[in-house]
Amino acid sequence: MNSENTVVCQKLKFRGTEYKKGLLVIRNENEFGPGFARIILLLVKKSHRKEVFVIVELKDSKWLPDIGMHCIEHSDNMGTVECLNIELLLDYYPLSVYQLNNLSLVPLHHSVACMYE
Repeated sequence: MNSENTVVCQKLKFRGTEYKKGLLVIRNENEFGPGFARIILLLVKKSHRKEVFVIVELKDSKWLPDIGMHCIEHSDNMGTVECLNIELLLDYYPLSVYQLNNLSLVPLHHSVACMYE
């Protein structure tokens, strides 16, 4: 990617789904649950086939079984940043974070679960 063939944006619609800065995406899942990441920027690489990438900050979370939601853990410093191809996300649907007192809560729209044996 370079500045001649890449457009940087804070909001875009890809395959009918709107992504924007501040929303969360699920990049993977492990034994602790979904791996959340907060969108910082979106990149569109202009070539024969448009490719969309998200620049994200990885977020830690914990499952709150009493309310059936994930809680994003707060950090004062910027966490690990990654560039991900939007087509390789575990779930295509971006998620909003809801504030309740001092908790940042994330309800899942799709069931994302792995089977462990």
